[in-house]
Amino acid sequence: MNSSDSQRSSADRIRELPSIPAPEAAHPDRTIAREAVAPAEPRQLRILLVEDHEDTALSLAQLLEMAGYQVEIAASVGTALAHDERTFDFLISDLDLPDGSGLDVMRHLRDKGMRGIAVSGFGSDEDIRSCHEAGFKMHLTKPVDFSRLIAAIQDLTGA
Repeated sequence: MNSSDSQRSSADRIRELPSIPAPEAAHPDRTIAREAVAPAEPRQLRILLVEDHEDTALSLAQLLEMAGYQVEIAASVGTALAHDERTFDFLISDLDLPDGSGLDVMRHLRDKGMRGIAVSGFGSDEDIRSCHEAGFKMHLTKPVDFSRLIAAIQDLTGA
């Protein structure tokens, strides 16, 4: 590495990496198989994401959107409850929010038929029990493995 390389930022070095073809491009036969079993017009799952940490919310929303979901972010209990719950199919919520708990959001929305996953830095047996009592169908501890989150959404919704 020469001196100009050492002065570059890590972002510059990342841009120099070769790109990897998407799985569909690398294996077109697999794409055809998936399309053959997929419904003609799948309905996009609408997710309410309640997360007060802006970077986490934006990153998670972007990943979920890339996976084909529609995502609306709420940064607090108040904002989440101000949304019309009829416009969402599913809830993903942090627990520790500035004006309350994601448990409060789930308690309110479960009575309206909403299903959800708690995503939290708290993962004790008591935390998990509280989540289930509030109505969450699953609890994932941060940092969340995104493939596990997607699998959980699919298991709980079929979407």
